[in-house]
Amino acid sequence: MVRAVMGSMPNKDQYVSDQIVLHVSLPFYKEPKFHLYALFAGIGFLIFTIIYFWFFRNLQIKSREKENRIKFLQIHTLQSQLNPHFIFNVLGTIQSLIINQNTELANKYLVSFSKINSTIFRQYCEGKLYYGF
Repeated sequence: MVRAVMGSMPNKDQYVSDQIVLHVSLPFYKEPKFHLYALFAGIGFLIFTIIYFWFFRNLQIKSREKENRIKFLQIHTLQSQLNPHFIFNVLGTIQSLIINQNTELANKYLVSFSKINSTIFRQYCEGKLYYGF
């Protein structure tokens, strides 16, 4: 209750009474439903974070797979260009040795060439073939 005086001299008849109602609210962290709101906000943030990192990780995996595929195609293209040239040169050298009656050296080269081809084929089938590109 608030009392105010009317005029300059206080007299019992000159007092005016009026009521003022003040509402003082609790701090937000002491509100009854604050913990519920904080829980929902935390769960929402956690879900958002999981989705964001899952999406980012999938994007990285797809990018890495794309880079690996490009590297594989580059190696495959280079291999298809180099192998016929290499094979032609080796066979030409062996043929030259046979024509020149150097059968012992020709046989040695032929055995080495067959070992190289079998090693490359085996490594290619096992997925271990790496050209360093």
